[in-house]
Amino acid sequence: EGYKPSVVASKKYTAGGAALTEKTATIKFGTNNVKIDKASVTANDNQQNSWTITTTGASSYTQNSAYSQVGKKGGAAKSITFTTTLPEDAEVTSIETKFGGFSGTKGDVTLKVGENSVGTGTLNETKDVIIKNNTTKVGNIVKITVTSITNGVKCYYINVKYKTAN
Repeated sequence: EGYKPSVVASKKYTAGGAALTEKTATIKFGTNNVKIDKASVTANDNQQNSWTITTTGASSYTQNSAYSQVGKKGGAAKSITFTTTLPEDAEVTSIETKFGGFSGTKGDVTLKVGENSVGTGTLNETKDVIIKNNTTKVGNIVKITVTSITNGVKCYYINVKYKTAN
């Protein structure tokens, strides 16, 4: 008595214990992969998880062999959001993304599992950046946002490792 309640957490258990399997959901962008070619795109990763990709403010989309370019100087996107719902019992073990820029590119990248931020990074004009997180989080909604964008953004790939009984 007199203490604040602890945070509520939940976990799904299977009686008889099916072992959790580690999976890697990969989505690649570019001419031979998923194309970001309009403001709203829906695509599946290699584990058949559906991703919704939403761009705000872009007037330009260009496909290259290794990446999708969203926006460019004079037609920059304001933000891009990548969202997927994994199996209900998912336990995310890592998220890795790769983005790049051009002369004058700036932007902020945030990785989330549920409502928890699990990693951040910054876009710059000099080199491609990989943002990676290895913290385990229970949750099945993964959201990656690129915000405060100036000029264009090269979107290369997203890898999400997770454990699931499904």
